[in-house]
Amino acid sequence: MEPAVTSSATTALVTTAAAVLAIASFQLAAAARLPSCNTTCGNVSVPYPFGFGPPHWYWPGLNLTCDDKHTHTHTNGGIHGAPRLLLGDGTLRVTKISIRDATVRVVRTGSILNTTGHLVVGDDGWNASFGASFRDH
Repeated sequence: MEPAVTSSATTALVTTAAAVLAIASFQLAAAARLPSCNTTCGNVSVPYPFGFGPPHWYWPGLNLTCDDKHTHTHTNGGIHGAPRLLLGDGTLRVTKISIRDATVRVVRTGSILNTTGHLVVGDDGWNASFGASFRDH
């Protein structure tokens, strides 16, 4: 005679299995990053599933580029500037990527015209959400 399986035991087993699968899938996703992929650009951390450069674009539509040409070495040996993480065509600079908040903070530097045609000068930034569905992946 086989032992009876209670519904609470089944629920606990399914819950445990789901937790193990979730942890395993996260570990596999983190391991999916190629060893040669950088995880920082300047002082900005680029967490998985994001990456920069064509073979490392993990999240569709988030075309990130690390502009290391912005730095140069002075004759005294000092380094001026820092690499900048750029979004899309390079008109926006990424200053922070938050997986927890599901946001990317971007800054457009220099002069731009606002919607009324007035010149706006500054280094203001915007937070762009990549949505709650991102956290489900």
